[in-house]
Amino acid sequence: IAFVLPLADSWRARSTLLLLGLFALSIHPLGGVPILLLLGLSLLALMRRVRWRQAGLCVGSVMALLALPALFVLYNLASGQSPVSPQSQMLSRFFTLFTDPYLPGALPIPFFVELFYDAMRWVPRFVVVLALFFAWRRRQTLTVSPVPMLILTGSLLGSLFLLSGFFTFADVIHYEQMEFAWRLLQTMFLLTTPWALVFLARLWKQYGGFSFERMSLLSLLMVIFITATWYLSYPQLNLKVRNAGASVSATDVEVARFLESRYDGESFLVLSHQMTSAAAIQESGFRHYLKTDDGLALWYAIPTGGKLYGYFLRMSMDGPTPELLNEIREFANVRHVYFVTYDSWPNAGFIRSRAASFADASYGVQGTKLVIYEYE
Repeated sequence: IAFVLPLADSWRARSTLLLLGLFALSIHPLGGVPILLLLGLSLLALMRRVRWRQAGLCVGSVMALLALPALFVLYNLASGQSPVSPQSQMLSRFFTLFTDPYLPGALPIPFFVELFYDAMRWVPRFVVVLALFFAWRRRQTLTVSPVPMLILTGSLLGSLFLLSGFFTFADVIHYEQMEFAWRLLQTMFLLTTPWALVFLARLWKQYGGFSFERMSLLSLLMVIFITATWYLSYPQLNLKVRNAGASVSATDVEVARFLESRYDGESFLVLSHQMTSAAAIQESGFRHYLKTDDGLALWYAIPTGGKLYGYFLRMSMDGPTPELLNEIREFANVRHVYFVTYDSWPNAGFIRSRAASFADASYGVQGTKLVIYEYE
């Protein structure tokens, strides 16, 4: 929609795009709301009366600033949370979104690796900032007005500050609390991409008389940048990126199918990490619910901000004990509990020895890659 919008220069065309915006909203509100705001501001920019247009854009900018925070206020109220939770060090949390997202490791990182990741993080941002500045300077001469995009960018930056500094989200684990703000930042970059391309196209046209040597160098840089972008689009594992990111494996699917095959009508709880839980939902859907002391919950330990996942973390770090297991049973109101362990854990041997000491049964999947302990 962001790429097609500059071609829609009439009320009818942009009204048609609103339908696509509503469709985007139904798929993913965090992406659909900014698109609808952009379309709304673009419609307001078509007003012929200057005062009405200026007033409409001012009101639209305020709505764009508050739209997403207002939706998250409603979400927190529906979740039984405090609607707003001002955080300490608000500015620090906001600027963290623009800093290096990778945690430092024990081993030294070569300079060229640091340079590569820094360049791939800052070059696109630098181009976007230049593109927006270019759009503002040329707003009177460009065929399509960049004013709606400029207003939306400023308003979404304000929303980004509010989301990062004033909200705590229910059922979201502490290290993922900034995820919504991070996704909004990515959405902002995507929405400004068309103007970045316009800016680069103007540069290419202006300096089209480059010599063969300069054009060859520019082409080489573009090839390197595109290749690097392709590399970064995949999970990495190196001195800079120490965690490639877990994903659902065939073993997780096998575990989910095995545990589902043992269902005999009695509710049971499975304590496992997110990928095994995701495999269970993939295979079985939202088939089973437990009546816990906190209300209805899925039979796997998700969401990660829920109390069941907290129990899984305690068992996977400190090891299970009969007392802890009884506490879990009382909270989840179940008798039958499965605990899934993984050989990728640094302390897998210790955890498995404690889990096996009082388990009623154990099952290995693909050898000992995953071991399931059953407690009845």
